[in-house]
Amino acid sequence: MSLVSALAVACAPGPRYTPVTDPTQRLEFQGFSILPPRGENWFISRSPSIPDPSWTLPVKFGKSFRDSKTHSFYAAAMTASLGNVTIESRTELLKHMARVFSVGEKGEPQSTPLHTKVAFGKYLGRECVRYEYITEDRSSRVHPGSVFILIRKGFIFLHPDSSTFLLRLEYSERYLRGEQSFSLEAEVEPFFRSLVFTPIQ
Repeated sequence: MSLVSALAVACAPGPRYTPVTDPTQRLEFQGFSILPPRGENWFISRSPSIPDPSWTLPVKFGKSFRDSKTHSFYAAAMTASLGNVTIESRTELLKHMARVFSVGEKGEPQSTPLHTKVAFGKYLGRECVRYEYITEDRSSRVHPGSVFILIRKGFIFLHPDSSTFLLRLEYSERYLRGEQSFSLEAEVEPFFRSLVFTPIQ
């Protein structure tokens, strides 16, 4: 499983973005439901871009800061199927994924890893892989030659009713090197904590 540097969410809403008007309205998807992030200026993104092409993207939220053209955010829920995989146990599978993700950011073009932390543990009372990456990103087409700081944090779960259905929640912040992080964990944490698994149809 490769990890590809996230594409930035546009800073201003356009036709591909629907404003989140009620952050208490639960969104239902195959195998899970979720709430949007809290706070102002979050949008449901209809953009075809996906943080990692090896995953399917049921929903992605972007945040708009009209006074900043170099700061972008997203929060996303992604799913993937392991297919016909034989595993000894769900725990061993997640531990294996933790080892894979711990080296997944290395060697990507136009990015320099600054910090990588991947661990097997528990969140919301469930076993999961928890990860955090900080990289220098030089891939911007809008600001060629500029160096951005890309922060990505997330969790990977194995669906409780399946040994092949993976669910991944991720938050990303990207900003020009030299700027300050906006630290939106307080807005994104309710998004993470709102996860509810539902039956797989």
